[in-house]
Amino acid sequence: MGPSESSMKECVIGVDLVSGSPQSRVKSPLYSAVILCNGDYIKELNKISLARLFRITWEIKPSVIAVDSLQELASNKKLLMKIGELLPPETSLVWINVGEEGHPRKLIDMAQEHKLIDDARKPSSMQTAYILAILAKNGVGKPVFSKNEITKLVIRKARVEGKGGMSSNRYKRKIRSVIKQLSSEIQSSLKNGGLEYEVYYKRSIGGLEKAVFIIYAPINEVKKLVSQREYQDAIIELKPVIRILSLEEKEEDEQPIIVGVDPGYNFGLAIMSIEGKVLYIDTVREASRAEITDLISKYGKPVIIATDVHPVPEAVRKLASSLNAKIFTPYEEVETRLKREIASMYSSTQNIVIKDSHSRDALAAAYIAYREIRRKLLETEEYLRKTGLNIPIKKVQLKVVEGKSIADAVEELINEMILTEEAIVPSAPLTRQEKSSKTLIEVIEKLKLEKELLYKQIQKKEEEIRRLEEELNKKLSSQESIISSDRRIESLYNALSTISTKLREVEEELQAERSIKSFFLDTIKELSLNRKIVIPRCDAVIKGFLEEKLKEAKVNYCFAEKLADLNSSILVETGIKSIITIYECEQSLKGSFLEEGVGVLCDAKSQYNCELINNELLVCDPKVINTLEKEAEYARETKIEKERTKILKLLMEYKEGSRKKEAT
Repeated sequence: MGPSESSMKECVIGVDLVSGSPQSRVKSPLYSAVILCNGDYIKELNKISLARLFRITWEIKPSVIAVDSLQELASNKKLLMKIGELLPPETSLVWINVGEEGHPRKLIDMAQEHKLIDDARKPSSMQTAYILAILAKNGVGKPVFSKNEITKLVIRKARVEGKGGMSSNRYKRKIRSVIKQLSSEIQSSLKNGGLEYEVYYKRSIGGLEKAVFIIYAPINEVKKLVSQREYQDAIIELKPVIRILSLEEKEEDEQPIIVGVDPGYNFGLAIMSIEGKVLYIDTVREASRAEITDLISKYGKPVIIATDVHPVPEAVRKLASSLNAKIFTPYEEVETRLKREIASMYSSTQNIVIKDSHSRDALAAAYIAYREIRRKLLETEEYLRKTGLNIPIKKVQLKVVEGKSIADAVEELINEMILTEEAIVPSAPLTRQEKSSKTLIEVIEKLKLEKELLYKQIQKKEEEIRRLEEELNKKLSSQESIISSDRRIESLYNALSTISTKLREVEEELQAERSIKSFFLDTIKELSLNRKIVIPRCDAVIKGFLEEKLKEAKVNYCFAEKLADLNSSILVETGIKSIITIYECEQSLKGSFLEEGVGVLCDAKSQYNCELINNELLVCDPKVINTLEKEAEYARETKIEKERTKILKLLMEYKEGSRKKEAT
């Protein structure tokens, strides 16, 4: 059967590697191929090259080429994309032995399931090609490419421009003008044909250097409206957009992400986790919406598409719609200075390489969106921590970002877990050190928010200063009387001085907050490495003890500013073994504590490198525990000695009384 006859039927080709390898530079790969048309055996092709396989494919134009390994066709993703571009529009490359979850299966097992072989012996290369063709005819396997959805149309210059002089400039302007005219004509044709498209321009003096159309229609439909041809000055090229489909199943619990975009010919893209970590940043050229969508989906589920462009471009609206994400734009125009500061912050803290202004603008948009939702995310964490409800926090946060209240989001997720029979249990109680670390982390997060608030206040003050300076200059140049001008100038200078003073105060407060944050971070590090311990205030322990109605507090040590603030008997009831004081102790008062069995370590702040945090916790060198234990032992011995002395005194008094009775 010749090509013309077989092309009238629906054909499939099974292909298997015989020898060689696409990775080899010495021995080119050779293949076995079996052609089936309408289910009938047509032809076997033995040891054919890849080039011959493609020539036959274009003659027959089969619906499917079936393979059992993509590595047998191409050594890397780039070559695989090239293979997709070389296939006829109506031909799909299908990976046969891929399972439901994207994992490869043994071809022998699949052949036995479809009763194509009787035993488990490995088939020959030609038999493998036949099995692949039969399985493809039966609809087994998954397509590797998606190429019949989008078409790329490019208009570019057709010849090398002349060298030098005014003549060269005229040639350039002429070519740019032609490209601009062709671009307008093609837009009209596409609109009249009702095809959806996006267009990107590379502009230059006198017209366009290049125009790229991303048309959301198969290439055959586009060719009905626009033909691929070469003019004297410009070329119109048409080709399908090849996408390698993901053959793996997506995880159910995809992480929520924020996506910042700067749309255009150079498409800036920044992908960020909801914790503020940059997962991807780059500038993509001439990208279709599908390519951008595929790239974003690799990193998680987009919840926000952010841009700083006003009004929101149609391309951004369509991207957000295709990803089912909300659109975020800042309330006011983002200054270039702020964008540079954000880029500098991420470059220094996360070693992010920002190539150009498009990536920078996308990153700024993503960060500002992240900053807007962070307070809600922290409130969600705090709610789940306080309630102790052990449910996936990411899922709750995702619902909150989508616009639900924390309570509604929690109830909705609990309902989902009940329907899927997932367990909902309270989280395990935190240890004392974990509680202390958690407290420090909460304080740091609070300081971060306060820092942002102070930063915004500084910005407002700076804007007020600029406004006042502008107003002052206008008043100075006006024709008002000298007296009124002097009074207004004095008033403005006083206002400016007041604002400057407030600004300095805010800056000093901000610097102090930075120092506190640095101190807390260092303290957490020391605690995590067991180079520091945390000791609570005694009055906090006693208060907790009384509120719990004599329930055991399980705290062995505590601190106080001075002994006079404490009651030794209550400390004994709470089980405190030793206490630390920040200041010097009165020896007589210390003796009363020792007699009660409570050890006392006075003025230990300097001896054991202790630091007071938030007036609630004392962070010290772990060596202090040994001293506290010794003080506790000494107090215990002192108490025993006191009791022994008391008993001896009672015995002596008893004996003396007995002697007096005998004498009488």
